[in-house]
Amino acid sequence: MKKKTLYPENSSLVLPRLRKESGFTAAQVAEYLGITEQKYLQMEPDVTVIPLTYLERLADLYHVEEYDILTGTATSQTVTKSPAEEKNLIPFFKIVKSYMKMTRLLNDNVIQRSD
Repeated sequence: MKKKTLYPENSSLVLPRLRKESGFTAAQVAEYLGITEQKYLQMEPDVTVIPLTYLERLADLYHVEEYDILTGTATSQTVTKSPAEEKNLIPFFKIVKSYMKMTRLLNDNVIQRSD
């Protein structure tokens, strides 16, 4: 029986697939992350070496969850904007993501409302 791991074999394919399906080049993604294209291409095939800050930004860029990138289950959303336009939307997506997390925490009674 094959052992199940957090990083299945298909996790090495998820970032190149998401990038290509979204219409971005490696250079555009690297610029978005603020790193060189060479550094990004070294990280892209191995999600286990991507620093958390980059993983979060990639998840924001592709509109997927970090966990889905790590497990190789992320599916791309239709992205019709340029990376520059996408970069301008990131603050909005972060607000929505934070709101959703706060709502989930409230619903799970992890935090309490201070009305």
